[in-house]
Amino acid sequence: EYNKNPLLFSPSEITFDDFNIKEKMQELATAFYKEGITEFSFGRKKRTQTNYIKAKNVQGATYISELDSSGLRIETIIQIPPYNKSDKDTRDKIIKELHSKKHCQDDIADFLDISQSTVSNSLKKNKMDKLK
Repeated sequence: EYNKNPLLFSPSEITFDDFNIKEKMQELATAFYKEGITEFSFGRKKRTQTNYIKAKNVQGATYISELDSSGLRIETIIQIPPYNKSDKDTRDKIIKELHSKKHCQDDIADFLDISQSTVSNSLKKNKMDKLK
């Protein structure tokens, strides 16, 4: 049974106190497997200079932890409802809702496993539909 929160293990459980990177990578892979993490990334957002960690788990939830330069930490869990990937109307509604909640196009694309350009096109289409 996997944990619902994808990052319940403590990062302090994994230390990099030596140069055996292969062994350390195996420790990370094992910890991710135990927690049900299927995807993991980290970095710095170019636009906001905010550090982030993203993880997806086997239930499809995406966990995001962001830390800005002032020390403000924001943690978010997004659970996309199951939908038929060929149902573009439902996908576009989800994109619109996530965008209204101030999620950037790159994040929305990650949540839905689609390209950023698909998100952009959907938002443009929605904007054009409003103008009609």
